[in-house]
Amino acid sequence: MSRPLDKRIIWVLALMFCGGVWTGLALAVRSWSADLLTSVNRSANVVDRRTQPLEVGGDTDGVFDCEDYALLKRRLLIEAGVSPADLHLWAVTTSRGARHMVLEAKGVILDNLTPWAIPRKDVTYYSGWTAR
Repeated sequence: MSRPLDKRIIWVLALMFCGGVWTGLALAVRSWSADLLTSVNRSANVVDRRTQPLEVGGDTDGVFDCEDYALLKRRLLIEAGVSPADLHLWAVTTSRGARHMVLEAKGVILDNLTPWAIPRKDVTYYSGWTAR
């Protein structure tokens, strides 16, 4: 006949489980920190587009432009452990009517025209958001 588990053992097992869950949540939050997004945005924005090989960005139009910056940021975030499903490319229209491309990472916009990662709700200067 089996013995019932001591309440202390149940508490220890429960704490171990909860600790694992909280550790997983902490890692998930860390991977989405504003520091990571700002760091990737800033490091990609300083790439000299005149001398940068096109394969870094990933498109083949022959010019290293906003699309390549967005693709480079996407690749850097994926390499940092961010799921590709959480990253979205957007073609937008600037206030001057020009087309432009930005990367959205869980509601935060990474843009080669600014060093800051900005929540999408605060990006009011673009219109015509089209998924790419």
